[in-house]
Order: sequence, then C-alpha cells, then structure tokens
Amino acid sequence: MKKLILVLSLLTLPFITFGQISEKEFEKTIEWINENPSESDNTEFVSKSANLIKFQLFNYPSFPINVSGTKEINKEWKGHKYEKHFLIVYSYNQLLYKLKSKKYNKLNACVFSINQVIKSYTLILEKNPEFRIRILDEYKELDEKKLKKRIKKLL
Repeated sequence: MKKLILVLSLLTLPFITFGQISEKEFEKTIEWINENPSESDNTEFVSKSANLIKFQLFNYPSFPINVSGTKEINKEWKGHKYEKHFLIVYSYNQLLYKLKSKKYNKLNACVFSINQVIKSYTLILEKNPEFRIRILDEYKELDEKKLKKRIKKLL
C-alpha cells in the first residue's frame, strides 16, 4: 500500500496545485470506486485514486490509514487482479467514515471499510466468479457483530 501511495503521489506531484477536490467530490469519488471495481491499469481508476490521495495529503495529512484490519486477507489478495482496487477501497473508506462520523472509532472505521470491500468483491464475483477470495467469502457470511469481533482481533 505504501508503494502504491508513493507512486501515485509522485505521478500527481506536478499537478499538486491543480485539481484538488472538495470533500463532496471525495465522497463521490470513493463511492464511484466502491461501485466500479477496476483493475490497476484502468486509467479512470488511477486518476480517481490519485484524487483521493491528494485529498488526504492536503486536507488530512495526519490521518493514519490503518491496514491492520486486512492482515487476514493480505496473503489471499496478493497478486489478485483487483488487489489495488481492494486496497484503495479499504484505505479511503476509513477516511470517508471519519468524514461522515461525528466520533471516529478505529474498529468501526475498519469494519465499515471491510464492508465496502465485501460489496465491491460481490460486484466482481457477479461478473467473474473465478476471482474468489476465501476470507472475503467467510466475511460475507458473518453478521455485523461477528465481523466486528473478527476484525477487532486483527487490530
């Protein structure tokens, strides 16, 4: 994830003063990414991901993106066709949770993010059932309380 952020940051560095997005645009962008699973070579996905990163860097530079909630699935989605999509969905939905919540809670933010990953994953499976990830299939079957308990163990 750090490499992806670094690469996207370097790609967008020349345009830093241009194209900064508003909070409302950030929300629309992450919702688009959530609803449109994309491979890492999709130019619209790359552009929108770069906008999310710029938004965070300029507006919430000290907001820590917590990836510890993905420990269980890291090995399974490593090299997956949609790996970078999952990472962006997980990471920036945490910031979306912060923006929409009056009181930030790391566990709730991680559960919110995992739920968004599950939704994107479900959309992927509708088109490509061969792209299964066992842990995400398990997460899909859990109710909110059990999912929260499982994620809490990872944090």
